[in-house]
Amino acid sequence: MAYLFLAYDDYETGGIDPDDGEAVLLVQPGGRIPDFAVIGPPGTRGRSLWAFDAEDETVPVEFRIEFRPVADELEAELEDGGILSVDHYMGGRPSYPDWPGYEAPWRFFFKLAHGDGDPYFLNFADGGGYAYLSPDRLEGRFKWEAA
Repeated sequence: MAYLFLAYDDYETGGIDPDDGEAVLLVQPGGRIPDFAVIGPPGTRGRSLWAFDAEDETVPVEFRIEFRPVADELEAELEDGGILSVDHYMGGRPSYPDWPGYEAPWRFFFKLAHGDGDPYFLNFADGGGYAYLSPDRLEGRFKWEAA
């Protein structure tokens, strides 16, 4: 299991450097906390995942994402064009046309995007967010690109 914490405001794009603390991916149980992560005292509260309501106001939401591996025919899309037409997936290879992922030996873990009809809002500006795991799978990194 992994917990993802993002720190961005007001539709700013960013997250290109997975070591700058704008995103922290905590692997649990038994994972390591990255050196750049700032963890507050017990009871600290931060931003919440949110969505737009009927009046286009933001409301906090909680959401659990269940990933499935990418089907073989979709993996073939990645081979042919370098882009995968799936918003959320786990395992396989990352689909990112504009920059290389986190360097080896780190391994791609999952991709998130904001798609129409999702029950939450992630500001990747029509881009995607990509998670990586250390070789021992005890530490995570997350970065995103804007399309």
